Amino acid sequence: MKREQAQTIVRDTLQNDFEKGRFIYFIKNLLNTIDESPFVYRGNLIPDAYEKYISSFERIGKYNDGENKIDILIVRLKKEASIERARTMQRNFIAWYLNGSRGGELKDAALVAFVSPEPANWRFSLVKMEYKFEKGEKGRMKVKEEFTPAKRWSFLVGTYENSHTAQSRLSPIVEDDKNNPTLNELEDAFNIEKVTKEFFEKYRELFLRVNDTLNEIATKDSSIKKDFEEKGVNIVDFSKKLLGQIVFLYFLQKKGWFGVPMDKGWGEGDKKFLRSLYEKAISDNKNYFNDYLEPLFYEALAKERDDDYYSRFECKIPFLNGGLFVPINNYDWVNTVINIPFDLFSNKRKTKEGDVGDGILDIFDRYNFTVKEDEPLEKEVAVDPEMLGKVFENLLEVKDRKSKGTYYTPREIVHYMCEQSLANYLATELYGNVSKEDLEKLIKQGESVGENEARVANKGHETDTYHYKLPESIRKNAKAIDIALANIKVCDPAIGSGAFPVGMMHEIVKARLSLNPYICEGQIMCSGRSPYDFKFECIQNSLYGVDIDPGAVEIAKLRLWLSLVVDEDDIKQIKPLPNLDYKIMQGNSLLEEFEGIKLFDEKLIASIDLSAEKQIEELKQKQALLQKEYFELHSANRLTPAKQAELNTALKSIQSQLKKINQQGKTVAENSGLFDVYSEAKQKGDELKRLHQEFFATTQKSKKDAIKAKIERLEWDLIEATLKEQNNETSQKKLEQFKKSNAKPFFLWKLHFADVFEEKGGFDVMIANPPYIDSESMVKNGQADVREAIQKNYSWTKGNWDIYIAFFELGFRELNQCGTLTFITPDKWISKPFGNELRKGIIDNILTILKAGRKIFENAKVDSIISIFSKVGSSDIKIVNFEDNNFILKRIIDKKSLTPPFAFDHLFSDSLDLLLKISNLDNKLSEFCKCENACATSDAYKLAPLIKDLGKVSFEKNKYLKIINTGTIGKYYAKWGKREMTYLKHKYLYPIVEKDEFLNLFKNSYGNKSLLPKIIIKGLNLLDGCLDDSGTIIPGKTTLVITDTDIKKLKCFLAIINSKLALFYIEEKYPAASYNQGTSFTKDMLNNLPIPSINELEKNTLIELSEKIPILAMDDGYEKNKEKQAKVREYEKQIDRLVYKLYRLTPEEIAIVENSSK
Repeated sequence: MKREQAQTIVRDTLQNDFEKGRFIYFIKNLLNTIDESPFVYRGNLIPDAYEKYISSFERIGKYNDGENKIDILIVRLKKEASIERARTMQRNFIAWYLNGSRGGELKDAALVAFVSPEPANWRFSLVKMEYKFEKGEKGRMKVKEEFTPAKRWSFLVGTYENSHTAQSRLSPIVEDDKNNPTLNELEDAFNIEKVTKEFFEKYRELFLRVNDTLNEIATKDSSIKKDFEEKGVNIVDFSKKLLGQIVFLYFLQKKGWFGVPMDKGWGEGDKKFLRSLYEKAISDNKNYFNDYLEPLFYEALAKERDDDYYSRFECKIPFLNGGLFVPINNYDWVNTVINIPFDLFSNKRKTKEGDVGDGILDIFDRYNFTVKEDEPLEKEVAVDPEMLGKVFENLLEVKDRKSKGTYYTPREIVHYMCEQSLANYLATELYGNVSKEDLEKLIKQGESVGENEARVANKGHETDTYHYKLPESIRKNAKAIDIALANIKVCDPAIGSGAFPVGMMHEIVKARLSLNPYICEGQIMCSGRSPYDFKFECIQNSLYGVDIDPGAVEIAKLRLWLSLVVDEDDIKQIKPLPNLDYKIMQGNSLLEEFEGIKLFDEKLIASIDLSAEKQIEELKQKQALLQKEYFELHSANRLTPAKQAELNTALKSIQSQLKKINQQGKTVAENSGLFDVYSEAKQKGDELKRLHQEFFATTQKSKKDAIKAKIERLEWDLIEATLKEQNNETSQKKLEQFKKSNAKPFFLWKLHFADVFEEKGGFDVMIANPPYIDSESMVKNGQADVREAIQKNYSWTKGNWDIYIAFFELGFRELNQCGTLTFITPDKWISKPFGNELRKGIIDNILTILKAGRKIFENAKVDSIISIFSKVGSSDIKIVNFEDNNFILKRIIDKKSLTPPFAFDHLFSDSLDLLLKISNLDNKLSEFCKCENACATSDAYKLAPLIKDLGKVSFEKNKYLKIINTGTIGKYYAKWGKREMTYLKHKYLYPIVEKDEFLNLFKNSYGNKSLLPKIIIKGLNLLDGCLDDSGTIIPGKTTLVITDTDIKKLKCFLAIINSKLALFYIEEKYPAASYNQGTSFTKDMLNNLPIPSINELEKNTLIELSEKIPILAMDDGYEKNKEKQAKVREYEKQIDRLVYKLYRLTPEEIAIVENSSK
């Protein structure tokens, strides 16, 4: 079939009202052939649990792809809202149908048209079962007796939807009329990930064009440039916010909220309002952005009006509130004229895909926007809030056309981390009244069994047909679980686009909705327990976040607003969005100080004893400390005049306060002494918490501005009180610059989130994908002062640490006594030395390590793991793998079997028993000889100018020293003179340095090691080692060396190091030490290599074999002599066999090692 014809069939079917005949014609062209075996069910034939929602369903045919049975169905719904709001019910109904409920025959999938009473609005879905099987009593396989979930993918279709995406995904299948599609091919056509990538690329290009255009406008117009500079407006952030505002409104115009006539209700507005406004701007000869969008954003949507009527546009526009519709940094939108060209929004340019128009509206108009969030079991092939979150996350690092963007945390990973965090929280919060296993069933399955649970609860008892599917402990403790869910406190200290707080909100809301049948007396929903109610409550009470990037903070807030507004269904009165300025905040999460000065003393707002006795006691303690400091400095002759003056001032102040308190007698003195500061600060702290609560729901602009000003004044008062207490006026003056800035280089946890710490002592859950920044690169990037400040405040940051180590310590520190930390990070910390302090610090608290691999992040260069810690602690560690989108428990490790410094990466090995057997040998290599790094990095660069190529001149060992590095180290022999060495981009076949010159320059250990007999080992990818028995070879950079004067000992250990078993052991023991898919070997790995007992005969055999190999391999012509190569391989096999014997490996264990080398 021709492509145009296929596209027409798809478009005519999916971009129109539902019509049965047209749908059947489309299906026949999609599948090429179907078995027409129709039936219709309605009335009493609809199951009780679904009769409220479904008027009829009919099968129009069956299809078999050779492996899977697929039915084609039409389901007609009773309520218009069912298309949007009852997605779970629709999916569960098809699961009931496919799961053998009609005659016991299991079906694999169904293609379904879900049709509302108004046929202009329908959905085309693929629903696929995921059966779990078990053996029955007679040994036959049967479906496991537990709820079997179905997954659904859907295209939103109908008269009001664009079919661009459906055409691009389905037309190729319709076009191919020779090959019948498989279920996998149909599933691929519904693949939302491909739409996400396509939409991101389009969105990214739009952002870059908006950014370029605004830069050009600001450069040419001095008034714009002046206003932006005065207000600190960053054009990158302005561009991102503008696109975010437009895309946000695309979701809302879908609800019919804009352009509503005065006599109509919400939902009856123009569903293409932004396009209509554009056309009006053209006809009125006005600028679309300056004259229409800015008033829409900052007036119509941002200000309350009694009747919601907006005279400028002659229609009703809802008041939305929220920071999204506040001008960025309060730039002067009224008086600053920003005339963005029309063609940036819409034009007639042809795209490479053949579409017409590449403006903002042109591109957004081509996509379906759905107000429903994507979930693990429910995916719509449209732009939904979750997809938008991924687009935003990708865009965070994009500043210009060179930027590639970051890659978002995949939804399966986010769901897992949120589910586990919630289950751990509930298990501890409910004091063991409900098991974690039962709570996981609620979280994972609760949504899917809602109709069933409501049906049983409504009847008041179980029947032969309907019985409860969630555990009894959930039903009995439903109210306690619900209270715990309402009271949870969650924080992401590196919030980015908000994926984790939004994910946690969805899990909390789903769990609370799943409890409704038990709390609402058998109803799916009741007053105050709707998705909107739960989301609003969750955002208000439970979610917090911080990010150093102001743009990320705005995006995270937008995600939460969007997630909330999509569930707003009060068509009489649309509720304004909450203010999130003090829930999602900007700052450097890791630093609570500025230039080394602590900015906030949490004791200032803690509950304190204000009695005179207590004040005197505190003041005398402080006086003693200051006096001690004075005398110690004086005795050491280090008391400078400036320091003396500072200490004298502080001591006089304390003396004055003591005198004042004593004069008042032993009574409560709330307005005196040091505690003047504490008492006043406590009152300010209480006022601050009250204002935070009030600000969240305030809508009137003037009142909102006044509260915000009060909050900021109180916060700075408390910071200044801390500095006053420290007598630090200098820092106080420097901090003035940050009072009006929207980017602060610090964050004061106990001040900004005081309500959490006062109520719970910390967060219940800290969840994040923290940034990965090597501490050395921070120095190179001019952030040496930040690195120093972080290292001073975080005890786990040792060696060449990564910034995520500090985030681990921060997250753990800000948890309450029962809190859970769940992070996804690179895996290096689980074995590398820079993770030693972290591992020792959390060994009692780690619950789970999950290996996610590197495929989960596109273009990622690191292997990722998920780590779950709990302040409650655990005696074992769960080791979990993420394989084929499934989370598989690999094993449970008793922590008693682990020893410091507690490396974890080998626990994932499929050969753990063999590793443990080898590890349990009594001796390590370091007990016989010591492996070391050949040289420091600086030595490698110092050596470079000395290197020259000897060429045809004879090598004289008294005059020269040879050099080899990783590329010229062979197994048992050096490839000097046989293979070119590349050293800092220069190539040498016979690299040497003059001996005297080398020894004069290197009087350190590098010089000494080079002259000793030694084994030289590759540091990267292969564990190949060669012998320098004469001390005439300099080991190059990244190599390892073992020096010893006992040549026989070196030859024996060389054979073991070069064996397959040694390579297998180290690679399996330290998989997190990977480097470009290979292993980066370290001295510690070699020093900890277990060594078996070896008798003289065995030792001599190893030595003899290790001597034979280089004799053959160093012969001229070896590279082409297959006979000699075969002989070398035979000697290596003999060494391997002897090493297996020394380590007492069984035939099965030998097979494991041999197969790994293949």
